[in-house]
Amino acid sequence: MQPFNSQSRFLAISLLLLLLLPACGKLEVGIEQTPPPFITPAATATATATVTDTTTNSITASPQPITPVASAAPATLIAQPTPTNIAREPGLVYANPQFQITLTYPGNWQVDPEHSGRGHKFAAEDGFFITDVVPGDNINTLAGMATDQGLLQFGSRPTIEIAHIQGQPARFIWPSSDAADDLAALIIRFPTPVAIDQDSYDFFLLYADIDHMRALAQTVRFTDAVATVSTANSTWFSAGDLQDTLIPFLTHPHSDSPQFGDIATMHADGSGVTRLTTYGYNADPVLSPDGQRIAFRSVPRSALSLPDAGPQLHSRQYNISMITLDGALARQFTHSAEIRSVPVWSPDSRRLAFSQGAEGRLIEIDVQTGYARDLAAGAYSPRYQPAGDGIAFITTAGGLTWITLDGLQQQLISESQLPDNAVIYDFDWLPDNRGLLFTIRQDDIERSAPPQFTLFIASLDGSEPVRLAEDVRQIKLSPDGLTLAALRGSGWSDSCFVDAQLSFMQLSPDFTTAAPSDLDSFTGFPRITAQQIFYPLANLTWISNQYAFGEFELTCTTDRASAGSYLIDPAHHRMIQIKAAQDN
Repeated sequence: MQPFNSQSRFLAISLLLLLLLPACGKLEVGIEQTPPPFITPAATATATATVTDTTTNSITASPQPITPVASAAPATLIAQPTPTNIAREPGLVYANPQFQITLTYPGNWQVDPEHSGRGHKFAAEDGFFITDVVPGDNINTLAGMATDQGLLQFGSRPTIEIAHIQGQPARFIWPSSDAADDLAALIIRFPTPVAIDQDSYDFFLLYADIDHMRALAQTVRFTDAVATVSTANSTWFSAGDLQDTLIPFLTHPHSDSPQFGDIATMHADGSGVTRLTTYGYNADPVLSPDGQRIAFRSVPRSALSLPDAGPQLHSRQYNISMITLDGALARQFTHSAEIRSVPVWSPDSRRLAFSQGAEGRLIEIDVQTGYARDLAAGAYSPRYQPAGDGIAFITTAGGLTWITLDGLQQQLISESQLPDNAVIYDFDWLPDNRGLLFTIRQDDIERSAPPQFTLFIASLDGSEPVRLAEDVRQIKLSPDGLTLAALRGSGWSDSCFVDAQLSFMQLSPDFTTAAPSDLDSFTGFPRITAQQIFYPLANLTWISNQYAFGEFELTCTTDRASAGSYLIDPAHHRMIQIKAAQDN
């Protein structure tokens, strides 16, 4: 492949964009108006449509998943005209401090000293890239102008692909088969406009050969220190297992009570949002293992009729309901104001279990018939055994018991096995009946100090549990049993009444060790001050062995930009905020 060397054509395109942009209005080009589903082929034009600005902050993945290129922040950013070349595997880092971007490129490419313009050109026999910036208001208009110029640099029928990179609206321009050069383009809106020589520029432009464009685009990073939270996020190209995954979440949450809202579903990029309820005071949606139904809790309507409903909203009194993913069937299983735990599904998706009332009645409901069974008293935080043979729960005394399908109870962890002043706080089953993980809470005898939490693993053969970690609670294991989500912190109130920092632990294959990694070390973690607290608003959901989904809240600030839904990849230490389609 010969590198693109039609420099006069490139400059003509840039000049044409700059000259025509202030006067442009609507333009007829082929472009898909709705962001494509996560990791499915991104939409390209098949018909002419009127362009309007569809700028969003959702995430869109590549139609051809590739492995992300590892690139850290550049060591030193230098001024033009010479770019920074920093050796990184598997390539080099190009850093442009005026454009406030970095990207990684193949190590054999060299800077072209003959190139003139605001940006740079790097090339070799196998490919090239060129950088530039332009002003503008509407990304669709800008993309349309680039494909409608008289040089036909992208051929007679180029296509425009919607994407989001680093949380910012982007447009790929792909040439048609009759294009004179192997040239593709990428337009990305800057998080904040960049100023160069007293001029302001709104968009970053990247030109490259077709074969390298996607790999280059994936490594683009904004280096503006005042960029918003979305600029820390990356477009992910490796989540192919999420193509058909639907995530239950709360839409239209209340500003004063964000843990309540309507039940909805969406794809992992925020597209395909389907609102299933209209009540507005629902919480804790839980998808059934077969992916057909969502169980959830709702505030009793009687509580909302009180003159001061605030205390009732936080009294832990809920009803339990279920709705199918298409919204065709909805059932409310309880009809009274009682304390009820988050419902859990049986492995076969036929039954729901939850703890009810101050005395902790263990209730199991057949979701087809609505028939309810009262299985035991003094049963809290129930969890179905993975094979469906029974339900384990925490007892009133703080031990752990298992009740079989025929009603027989078997003690798993006796309270006598626990340290003084300690109770089991929560637990989760290991897959394939290999045992379980549990945390204990040990209180200071005078209750003048925060409680201590400890994570243990136990087999079912009666052997002594093994200590894995300290300062861990509210655990949730991934389906394959290799990654544990947990909260760190004592649970005691701090200045914002929140002490719940999300962390992940990679378990060794023999379940003898757990390597922790805190969320604030992840790429994409929101930029917050030391006085702010970013914490999970509700229970984390594992949507695959690799990916988790959570709703987060931010306290001690009036800036709500980083609150909301996040997709998390613990194995690669990254997370990204998802903006549901109706909120874009």
